[in-house]
Amino acid sequence: AAYDATYDDVHASDHVRASARIPLERIADRCLRSRVKHVSLAQARIMADRFVKGSLYEGGLARRLAENDATGAIAAPVLIAQGGSDRVVTQRLQDAYVRERCEAGQSLDYRTYEGRGHGDLLREESPFVEELLTWTADRFASKPTTTTC
Repeated sequence: AAYDATYDDVHASDHVRASARIPLERIADRCLRSRVKHVSLAQARIMADRFVKGSLYEGGLARRLAENDATGAIAAPVLIAQGGSDRVVTQRLQDAYVRERCEAGQSLDYRTYEGRGHGDLLREESPFVEELLTWTADRFASKPTTTTC
């Protein structure tokens, strides 16, 4: 929906079956922080292969996905935080991304937090919150960054 709304050459109807439009709209309308987020995630997992028609890797959507893939050099300081229990973006996937970016010469600060899930990193009691505030203040103060590459 976001790509469809943002790019003139991307049309959800090219990739989503007509029978899936209403369930997908309901999933998209649910907040991931709500109690019913598990319904959305379960529904998406069960019906994923029934939602898509054709390929997501053709046409305008494929071009825009490639453009939005964060594989280019980033001049600004980069901090990546990963919850060890994240089931949305798994640590294995994030580790691979970080390894690829480091091998490409990107300087970044990668931190992992065991026992934290996808939405847990920014909860008030998370150790990452204070670290993020300090890291951000240091950037505004022009302090040098550290790299974990």
